[in-house]
Amino acid sequence: MDRNWNELLQELRVLQTGAQIIGGFLLTLPFQQRFSTLTELEKWLHLVLVVLATMTTGLMLVLQCCSRAAGQNQNQARSQKTSNPNSGPKAAQCRPLG
Repeated sequence: MDRNWNELLQELRVLQTGAQIIGGFLLTLPFQQRFSTLTELEKWLHLVLVVLATMTTGLMLVLQCCSRAAGQNQNQARSQKTSNPNSGPKAAQCRPLG
């Protein structure tokens, strides 16, 4: 399961980079001289594409942050189980001497 999750996260990182590059490219287009020759429909289409690219990048950032937070919680739980011998299923069986 961890391996599949890691592969999915790697693909997400690649997609995020691609979305950021496309978004950056779309943001530079209005500064070109030929942008003023576009029709009103083409300008609206450009605006929609910029908004979609921004939303895609934001969504991917949120997904990555959530996965990192979940991974940190799992790592903390693992380290607590291994560092505390009185935790886990055998903890109820352990009784202090005396």
